[in-house]
Amino acid sequence: MRPAPREEPARPRARHYTAGAPPRKPLAAGILGVCAAALLAGCAAADGFRTFAGHVSWQALDTGDVWRPAAGVAIRGIVGPEYLRIETVQDAVRAGRIFALARGECWEYGRDANGRWSCNMYPYEEHRARIENKAEAARREARRALADLPVLTRQNLWPLFAGGARVVEPLSNREEIHGCRARKVRAGVYPGTVWNVWVSAEFPLAAAQAALLLAALDLPLPEAHTLIARLGETPVEIEALAADGRTRVRYNFAALPAPAAPESVEDVIPSECMKAIAARERRNGGDRILLARMTGAGGADDGMTQLGAAVRYCARLDARRVQAVVRRIETVPDSIARRYLMGAALRASPGHAVEPLKALVDAGAFEAARDAAQVLAGHLPPPDNVRVLLAILGRGLREDRGEDFRLWVNDMLQAVTETDIGYWPNPRADVALARWLDAAKGRE
Repeated sequence: MRPAPREEPARPRARHYTAGAPPRKPLAAGILGVCAAALLAGCAAADGFRTFAGHVSWQALDTGDVWRPAAGVAIRGIVGPEYLRIETVQDAVRAGRIFALARGECWEYGRDANGRWSCNMYPYEEHRARIENKAEAARREARRALADLPVLTRQNLWPLFAGGARVVEPLSNREEIHGCRARKVRAGVYPGTVWNVWVSAEFPLAAAQAALLLAALDLPLPEAHTLIARLGETPVEIEALAADGRTRVRYNFAALPAPAAPESVEDVIPSECMKAIAARERRNGGDRILLARMTGAGGADDGMTQLGAAVRYCARLDARRVQAVVRRIETVPDSIARRYLMGAALRASPGHAVEPLKALVDAGAFEAARDAAQVLAGHLPPPDNVRVLLAILGRGLREDRGEDFRLWVNDMLQAVTETDIGYWPNPRADVALARWLDAAKGRE
């Protein structure tokens, strides 16, 4: 749903296991994450399953300040406790995604007009790490998009576009949507967009299920829980406006969801695909194989990514293995996988991980040093969290790192100091960075 960070390439599409031959049309990256918003009106009762159908439309603002349709897609699916399936359908062609939280799995699948299937499975932890990375990148892009606005306008808009559900503003009184009373609010939910959300108390949905539906929108799960708590009612429809003011996405339901029988992954994915995935997991289950896959040395094209290998390896990480992981961190090409490994090592054995990561900040390859500073800043108490960010900021300035790095370090310092020093990409950015140095040093 959101662009990948500029400092690293977007995630390559992994080859799916295929029953027969590849589908005629591969699963479109990002489409289903966007389509999942339509779920928000199609919610299940707290203990049951419901089917839903809806539509997602993309619109662009033309020269006459009129919104014109740019694209649209119909969706359908089913939602239940710790389970969500959403798919696009065109005649006999299907492409979809399943979130099976009870199993800790996400599935992507496709079926072509001839009935041939392809599918892949990855841990939910891998999905979580990727959407959190997307949210960080979207926040930096929003700051870049708002940088040229007048100061007061920018200050008023930034809390909405920063994300994190910090701001929820009422927009209208009650109106009816599919026969249910709803009210409209504006919320700064996902970085880089403002959401106009219609919410209703007449759509019964458990909080955990509502959070899952929002997570399918590429909203990190903690932010999803925060938003639901702030709203106090179930999201029904959404209109997401981008920071550039020129594009928006609307999510609408065709009708109220209908009760349905319970469903599981086995009811959707063909047994031959399930068996192929199970065989892959057994084949790649050893520590040595997973370590090799993290570094790109075990280069089998079977749908398991470097981050996926890191997630599987860290599921059983303990203090005995931490030293081996820390020694290999710089050899892991994928930045998200590096950070995941660093965070897992710190949780498993801080005594073995903190000092090597601090040394990496000072002397390692810059990309790995930046990742280490970010993870350490989230782990160390004040003032040590500020010191590690000052170290990487000073190094970045000496090496004349570009705007992406400066936006990143601004985000990190904002998070640990709970202060916005007023850094924006503009000709006076260096002055703002100097102010960051002064302010952060005062917190040491």
